[in-house]
Amino acid sequence: MPDGQLLEYNVLKILPFDSQRKRMSVLVELPTIEIFKKKFSRRK
Repeated sequence: MPDGQLLEYNVLKILPFDSQRKRMSVLVELPTIEIFKKKFSRRK
């Protein structure tokens, strides 16, 4: 985050490296609404 905050996400799955696209993918669980509101409530 630009203001130095860290966000933590639960990792659901790590997909294997795709040599054609030259990348790996990581699927994460979205935070609950309450956590999301708390993390971003200071933004205006």
